[in-house]
Amino acid sequence: MTRFLGAFEYHLDDRNRVQLPPKIREAFSEGAILVKGGEECIEVYTHDGFEVLTDVVDKAPRLSSGSESLNRAVFSTAREIPRDRQGRISIPQELLQHIGLVNDEVKKTETRQSVVIAGVGWRLEIWAKDTWQQKEQGLPRDRIEALERLALGESSKAE
Repeated sequence: MTRFLGAFEYHLDDRNRVQLPPKIREAFSEGAILVKGGEECIEVYTHDGFEVLTDVVDKAPRLSSGSESLNRAVFSTAREIPRDRQGRISIPQELLQHIGLVNDEVKKTETRQSVVIAGVGWRLEIWAKDTWQQKEQGLPRDRIEALERLALGESSKAE
């Protein structure tokens, strides 16, 4: 499975399309599946990547409230989007609204028209540029905290 790395800035065009980074376009030759992210982002999956996500969702205990919420959050917000010959995908209005890119007033400001496409391993995320800049400031701290939690979890299992 392809691992997506890096962060790339692009602009939405007047039809709410965004370029996919050239190095990874081919991974999306069959299109993309867009899902409303848990944070203020859009998760972008290849078809294979979406299968990995659905495998995780399918492992949740059936009929529990958490499982039902997870299914709704993933499947009701998922949109299958074709990639055009120029390597662009169209972002539906409700997903743009989720990341704060909605109306003409918002689109008039340069940073709000700009999006960042960030590689997150087996998926991409699309963020409004200004939201990404805020998120990016905390990434080194977040990484250290996550590594510490993982290390503590591993050491407590060894005891």
